[in-house]
Amino acid sequence: MNKLVVSKLYPYVASKHSTEPNRVERAIRHMITTLPFNKNQALKNLFPTRSSDAHNYTNKHFIAVLVERLRNEG
Repeated sequence: MNKLVVSKLYPYVASKHSTEPNRVERAIRHMITTLPFNKNQALKNLFPTRSSDAHNYTNKHFIAVLVERLRNEG
């Protein structure tokens, strides 16, 4: 999955938002590290975490959790 994320997903998201794939990856990493401090309740419900847990999510894991949650909703 990691190769798929880097070779397909990041470039796709980057093209949709007029940016570069490395910036997409960096933005996801930033979001993961700031999860415990985010005030968005929906995001907190998706990723219940304490500040000491934030480093446990990788970009791949973060995306996998999002995909799983979206599949369960639909």
